Amino acid sequence: TTDDLYGLPLDEFIGARDALARELRQRGEREEAEAVRQLRKPSGPLWAINQLARTQAEKVRRLIEAEDELRRAHGASEDRFRDALAAERQTAAELVKDAARILTESGRPPTEATLERIAATLQAAAADAEHREELTEGRLSEELEPLGFEALAGVKLPQRERPRRSEPAARPR
Repeated sequence: TTDDLYGLPLDEFIGARDALARELRQRGEREEAEAVRQLRKPSGPLWAINQLARTQAEKVRRLIEAEDELRRAHGASEDRFRDALAAERQTAAELVKDAARILTESGRPPTEATLERIAATLQAAAADAEHREELTEGRLSEELEPLGFEALAGVKLPQRERPRRSEPAARPR
């Protein structure tokens, strides 16, 4: 199945994809064969994220829950928002560390730029309902950018209470 393709070692993707497409074509499933043939080999960051879904499913689920809590915390108390943000960042950092280990063990030690791409895609996929299923099933096929500040338009952020000013002290002349 196509889901199985995304679980393979990265170097095996193209050969397995082409074999699956041939098999489908031989069975007369031409549309499915063409759809499989069109699948692109995932980038290193995507491959690592797809492996996380298979090896760290609980952490991936926690990241999605943390993104949901962060969204609910907008407009709530500053403490709740801060706690939700800390939980989201902690889980994302753990997953990026796991992805680095996966890449290193596969003979592809990640660069800082690769880790940044992984972090951005994880955050964006966890926050986007359209991509959550692909994330949890380990079949993301495109790198994503996290939602920018424009996504917060109209969201009421928590206000800090300002300390009350006492009357200014008279200054000596």
